[in-house]
Amino acid sequence: MMKQLEKLKTMCLAKNMSDRTLENYLHCVGRFLDWISNNKKNIDRDSINEYHAKIKTGGFETATMKLHACAIRFYLLHVLNRLDLVASMPSIKQVSKLPVILSKEEVKLLINKAKNPIHETILLVLYSCGLRLDEILNVRMMDIDFFRKNILVHGKGRKDRFVPVIDEVLSKIKAYFGHLKPKDYFCSTQDGTRRLSSRTIGKIVGNCAGWAGINKRVYPHLLRHSYATHCLEDGIDIRYIQLLLGHSSILATAQYTHVASMPEIKNRTNLAYLFN
Repeated sequence: MMKQLEKLKTMCLAKNMSDRTLENYLHCVGRFLDWISNNKKNIDRDSINEYHAKIKTGGFETATMKLHACAIRFYLLHVLNRLDLVASMPSIKQVSKLPVILSKEEVKLLINKAKNPIHETILLVLYSCGLRLDEILNVRMMDIDFFRKNILVHGKGRKDRFVPVIDEVLSKIKAYFGHLKPKDYFCSTQDGTRRLSSRTIGKIVGNCAGWAGINKRVYPHLLRHSYATHCLEDGIDIRYIQLLLGHSSILATAQYTHVASMPEIKNRTNLAYLFN
């Protein structure tokens, strides 16, 4: 099995996949190969359908099931060269779920509950720049430009973008450097030698939400969802929001139009002429 995973890793690197995608694919395919080995099965149409059914009834979220399917499909196509098996793989229907959004007041409460200036600054950057979790973890010291007032963000699919930073947040970042001396990554341990883990950032967000009394499931990516929704509510053009978030398609940004609360006057304006 290790040889197969090594081949998979080589193909993923050849396709210039991100570290997170590589890690996920190795995990998913490793589980699949373990199941094949433990159940003494061959990799064929029947075993793939059986494993798919096992995943589908395993209580996984739709996104997790799709990740497993994508990883196995990639393995079959690029490692085993079995296009026939790829063509016969069952599809997974995407369930469209709208995110629960934090209000501006809840975001402010959450950030204010940070136990120290370091955590406060991390939360501020995560929200005010609309970053993904991986993106803030990959921000390096040299990516922060205090003169141009932006951060170079290494985005999904290895697509870089510049994200503007307001003066108030830049001031917090400067003070942050006074409390902490990161040697490389912005999100570093207290001695500045190691990058924080995604689990640590998740705990910071979750703990602050609990201390703020927010009765919602709060996780790092929810701050990005909330930021995008608040931008829409403030009247910022959706195409500009797409650039800020690093979305390849405007359709990904358009999901926030379903959760944004538009002022009543805007909702009524289009029909006002009927009653004048």
